[in-house]
Amino acid sequence: MKKNAFLLLIFLIISKFLGIIRESFLSFYYGSSYITDAYLASSSIPNVIFAFIAAGLVSTFIPIYSQIINREGQDRADKYLDNILSIVFVSTIILTSLGLIFTEELVRILRPGYIDETFALTVDFLRVSLFAMLSNGLFSIFSGYQQYHDRFLVGPVGGFIMNFVVITSIIVSAQTNPIVLAYGLVIASIAQVLMTYFVARSKSGYRFKPGINLKDRYLKPMVIMALPIIFGSSIGQINAVIDGSFASSLGEGAESTLNYASKISGAVYGLFVSSITTVMYPTIIRQAASGKIEDLKTTIVKTLNTISIIMVPATVGLMVLAIPIVTFFHGRGKMNDTAIALVAYVLIFTSVGLIAMSLKDVMVRAFYSLHDSMTPVLSGIVAVVVNVFFNFVLTPSMGVAGLALASSISAIISFFVLYFSLNRKLDGIPLGNLVSTFLKITFASLVMGLVAYFGYKILDGLNIDYKISMFITVGIAGLVYAAILYSLKIQEFEELWDMAFSKIKNIRKRK
Repeated sequence: MKKNAFLLLIFLIISKFLGIIRESFLSFYYGSSYITDAYLASSSIPNVIFAFIAAGLVSTFIPIYSQIINREGQDRADKYLDNILSIVFVSTIILTSLGLIFTEELVRILRPGYIDETFALTVDFLRVSLFAMLSNGLFSIFSGYQQYHDRFLVGPVGGFIMNFVVITSIIVSAQTNPIVLAYGLVIASIAQVLMTYFVARSKSGYRFKPGINLKDRYLKPMVIMALPIIFGSSIGQINAVIDGSFASSLGEGAESTLNYASKISGAVYGLFVSSITTVMYPTIIRQAASGKIEDLKTTIVKTLNTISIIMVPATVGLMVLAIPIVTFFHGRGKMNDTAIALVAYVLIFTSVGLIAMSLKDVMVRAFYSLHDSMTPVLSGIVAVVVNVFFNFVLTPSMGVAGLALASSISAIISFFVLYFSLNRKLDGIPLGNLVSTFLKITFASLVMGLVAYFGYKILDGLNIDYKISMFITVGIAGLVYAAILYSLKIQEFEELWDMAFSKIKNIRKRK
């Protein structure tokens, strides 16, 4: 599992770095403007319509597909895949058609604060970007298919392709017409699904044969399993809708500011947590299916500790070095000092919930492996209620930063709901190991944070270029953190250390 995670991490670094570069190009050419707000709204609204369905299908596709292979063989499983792809494609055609008919109504409901040119441009963008759903639905199923066959690198490669196309569209749009931004999203989604399909053809010999069979006996169990997950995932999308709705009423650039901050913290989350949980999921599914509950507990604890080793210092680093980090990615073009300072301020509050959000993902996967999709739904309902409450409480005084803090508080409470529920379901998760390791990691991270804060301040005072100061500070602080963890003898850190150095040795031998 660790070797797969390490390789996945390398490719995710490239993909996620390109994702941040994509946002840098967007801020360079458009800043925090009504064009950016319209573009971001039009790219997120199709996700609200379909992404939660995709999440439910992917989470349930893997176990059902695995079951069919074990019972009836690869050919029957491929027919099932044909059926699901066909159903998803027809469903997205219907959803896209409805979206095109009610485009203006969608924008009024989901972005009530948009008026005049922002509203008109969002409608124009959305009428194009809705077509991305046709490919996104297929890509979501193929992602589950590739994960089952241990091709974890396909996702990051797809992200690489998507980011490259979107970056190109941003550059071209700035020279021609902003509507090119929306076309870029559609072309990127088509490129992704074509890539993953050709991988399936070349690696497994799979050939798609369209056709819908609503009487397929494996379809009903998948739908039954998927419905609670779809509902639970839709709760997460409801949170996004609520935040977008509040942001649309905070003036021009509010949604852009929240996006830039969220994408930086989200890149850290997606980079490390996605690689670990993606590789972990098939493992815990097998452990849960075979009744190896103690092994399941061990895997969960190790995963939580591993994620904490990465995410706790990352959170501290983002908060301490928020200004230079935002300046590095967005400090050029149409982003002025005021806009950069606001994004950095929001980034601090976005980072508050980063650890909880990361650990929560492990909890959710654990419940799915145990065929319990209702508990994540209940946790999601709690998260929505908390988010709405704190949006109303914090936004009047804190503005867009209040939206970020509300989301963070929501993630923290949701994590604890999931943890205590899973602890009860598994008759106890080894809490002593988790708490002990987390306290050690937190201590090392706080020391690292102090080194980073004062180190950057000293170097900045010497009038050294901020980029050089930031990289030197990060390097020194990282070494201090690693040295402390190594001295504290944390098992998961030692395993990561050994794995990293074994990879380096293997590379040197090949040379």
